[in-house]
Amino acid sequence: MAVRKKSNLNKFFQLRVNLKDAPLPIWRRLLVNGDITLDQLHEILQLSMGWSGYHIHHFHFGNTIYGDLVDAKNKKIKDQSSIKLSDILSEEGDEFIYEYDLADSWQHQVKVERVVELDGGPALARCIMGKRACPPEDVGGTEGYRQFLEVVEDPENPEIEEKLTWVGCDFDANSFDARLVNLQLSLMEANLSGAMASIF
Repeated sequence: MAVRKKSNLNKFFQLRVNLKDAPLPIWRRLLVNGDITLDQLHEILQLSMGWSGYHIHHFHFGNTIYGDLVDAKNKKIKDQSSIKLSDILSEEGDEFIYEYDLADSWQHQVKVERVVELDGGPALARCIMGKRACPPEDVGGTEGYRQFLEVVEDPENPEIEEKLTWVGCDFDANSFDARLVNLQLSLMEANLSGAMASIF
């Protein structure tokens, strides 16, 4: 009788990321490896949303808060670098809040849509799809972004040139390119593989 080999399947979470209270629906759907740390998930969320990453962030799982201890002034903040995603997520419907920029308080509602096991799959994550660009950094939270859109979407508004100069490009609120995000995620994975190879 042949011995059946145990398959080496990896757990993945399909996550829906919604930017809460945005004047337009802004969201991403990600397939994320359950073995990544919250440290790595922070980088993935920054990249997939389009943020620059220079503000403080927190993960809120109920009453438990994780973050970067280098930035943390609150002693109740737990170290995100040692926590795997699969340690705190387990099933469809699990959710948490990822907060970025404590002044503007961009709150991302992250919900598990599916839990799947795959033979292989990405080392970190892949972006399945998404909608719209994230707001410019330091725009002033949801209300500031609403006012910003009112200006840049009105060609006759006298403030439009000032706002577009401030943002530094031709801002398109409806723009999102999942292919570009996945290219950047692949580069992140390549850098991770290179770092691991240098250790061993």
